[in-house]
Amino acid sequence: MGSCVFGVIALVVASLLLSPEMRPLVSSVFTGLIDLIYLPEWGASVPLDYTLADLYQDKGRTEAAIREYLRIAHYHPRELRPYLEALKLSRQSGEMELAAKIYKTGLRRLRNQSAREALKKTYALYFETGAPG
Repeated sequence: MGSCVFGVIALVVASLLLSPEMRPLVSSVFTGLIDLIYLPEWGASVPLDYTLADLYQDKGRTEAAIREYLRIAHYHPRELRPYLEALKLSRQSGEMELAAKIYKTGLRRLRNQSAREALKKTYALYFETGAPG
């Protein structure tokens, strides 16, 4: 009787784990473990480097500089500087909607309270209408 119950439970669990909805989750666990064992360097993040963004900014290539700062913010979401620089450049280029998007994204991603306050103050200073949201 006990082995029959165990067999039924194992069948139900196996069918749940192999269902189409669960396959990506289950396979990501196993592939993540294999990657961790055999490919540990894949876990390395993109190094924090402002050289290209600063160069674009110095050359007056505002759109490229904003794009580069946002790329840095994507890979290093807890860094304050890319948000501040992108805000400054979006202000200079008159892109208010982009600035609001950068501001909201920065507030969502920054965890350090002082960094969040600095972003709020900078946005309010640049756009004087107050911070959205």
